[in-house]
Amino acid sequence: MIKPGNRLDTKAYLDYFRRGIAKGHVEGYLNGEMACCCKLIVCVPSLMAVPTKGKQ
Repeated sequence: MIKPGNRLDTKAYLDYFRRGIAKGHVEGYLNGEMACCCKLIVCVPSLMAVPTKGKQ
């Protein structure tokens, strides 16, 4: 169990990034043992626009 005062070391991994969509996962370690983990999907709307030919 993680308690106040414990040190939680995290490792984050970027598994995929294209057109403003990023997928990855994070692992949290307490005393060298994995205490938690999660998978993430992050969207960056300003990077999602797909350029079209002939239009600027």
